[in-house]
Amino acid sequence: MNPHTNPTQDLLILDLEAPKSENTQIYIYDLQGKIVKIQPMEVSIGKQIMRLDVSNLPQGVYYLKMQVGEINYTNKFIKRQGPWIFFFMD
Repeated sequence: MNPHTNPTQDLLILDLEAPKSENTQIYIYDLQGKIVKIQPMEVSIGKQIMRLDVSNLPQGVYYLKMQVGEINYTNKFIKRQGPWIFFFMD
């Protein structure tokens, strides 16, 4: 499970190759280990792209955890607020 939109503002795109089809849940934990969101997901066998709405989470660093069959997936992502503005100076 690889997050492609990391850091993200509102939508996390996850790339997953599942060993089997099943209904599961994605758990999102904050850095203190507290579960801040549980999202039911239906996964299909093989490669797929999943979208996870994280717009309601405050800015910070989070961990995703999901189990499909006997495989546990864990990954970290960064949630940011608002657009980033870059200034270039000569």
